[in-house]
Amino acid sequence: MDTELEGHVTIREFSPTRVQVHQRLIYTVTGNGKTFTDNESYTEFANPETGISKFAGTTVNIQIPGHGNVLADRGTLTIDFTTEPWTVLHEGGPHPLFHNGYGALCAYLAS
Repeated sequence: MDTELEGHVTIREFSPTRVQVHQRLIYTVTGNGKTFTDNESYTEFANPETGISKFAGTTVNIQIPGHGNVLADRGTLTIDFTTEPWTVLHEGGPHPLFHNGYGALCAYLAS
């Protein structure tokens, strides 16, 4: 498989308890005659002291040329990373990857 990544990441530290990380990532993957693209654009609002982060935007947006979206996680997720497993404190929006994994993408790649 060949993977190409274009990314832009901006980190802003406002205080010891408030950090903002904006990520704009575009992955293009080609292998076995198949191609897909993942366009991600989201912001993480983190509190390093508590281990809690809120993610807002589109964290996964997998598209297949000629077929459209196969898998998209978008909206908000607030996660406590200090627990094992991590604890979701709030969820807004559809998050099929977060709950069900890469099933739709795997079906495409296996076809």
